[in-house]
Order: sequence, then structure tokens, then C-alpha cells
Amino acid sequence: MSAPTTVPDGTDRQALAAALQEAYPDKRGLKASRVDTLIRLPMLKIMSHKADQHGASVYSYVFTHSSGVAGSYHGSEIPYVFDNVSGKLADHISQAWVSFAKTGRPSADGLPQWKPYTRENGATMILDDHSKLVHHHDRELMRLLSPNYSY
Repeated sequence: MSAPTTVPDGTDRQALAAALQEAYPDKRGLKASRVDTLIRLPMLKIMSHKADQHGASVYSYVFTHSSGVAGSYHGSEIPYVFDNVSGKLADHISQAWVSFAKTGRPSADGLPQWKPYTRENGATMILDDHSKLVHHHDRELMRLLSPNYSY
């Protein structure tokens, strides 16, 4: 969530603040300029198109855990995936990746049931201290930040 994002001119700032709060209610003080549309938007497009093919299930996640000054950013979940960080979150994430490698379904004790992503349901696991499965959590936020982007 940390690559700089430019808020389009003419964006309704109140609507943007509301969409940001709705998308990431646990991230007090998060600014729209810190939401990474450079990664998120293409991933939404790729996931939607892949899910539309009705082949292997697609699983979506957004890693929002922030353990330092830089906050969360693309790739900051990797130490958790390989269990190189101590704590419950690392246990959950590494277990989920191992489960995915073994079975094609990410799951871990202590994580909510991870549902496959579809264009219709927008199922996305928010990976953080209190992980949760959400549906289309940032659709309005992405629309406001990039109104001409379609997926």
C-alpha cells in the first residue's frame, strides 16, 4: 500500500476519504497517496480475467501489516511467507502458502476460510494482525483513484 499514488484532479475529497475508510477501516491515518494502484489495479484485471476462464481457482490477498516506517509495500509479505519473522501472522501466512502449494487452496489455522476470487464476489483476504476475508473492499477507492481504469 505504499507506492505514491496521484489523486486525480477534481476528485471529491470527502468521497475519497469515505472510500479509504471503508476499504481499510483499521488503518487510521492512511492517506490515499499511499495506496498502491500501480500493483493493485493490474492485479484486479489479471485476477478477474483468470477467474472468468473458470479454470483453477484464483485467490486474492492484500498484505496490510505495517511493522516499520515504510509501512506495507509490494513484496513486504515475503519474510512472512517464508516464516522468517516471528509471530502469529508469519505462522498464518507461511501455513497458507504451504497449503496452497500442496492442495491448490490457501488455508491456515487461525485464518478465516479463504474463498476463491471471482469478478462477482471480489473475495480478498486482508493479511494483517487481524486477517479477514472481504468482498470488493476497495472497489470504490480504486474507481476514485483511477476512474478510467477498467478490469
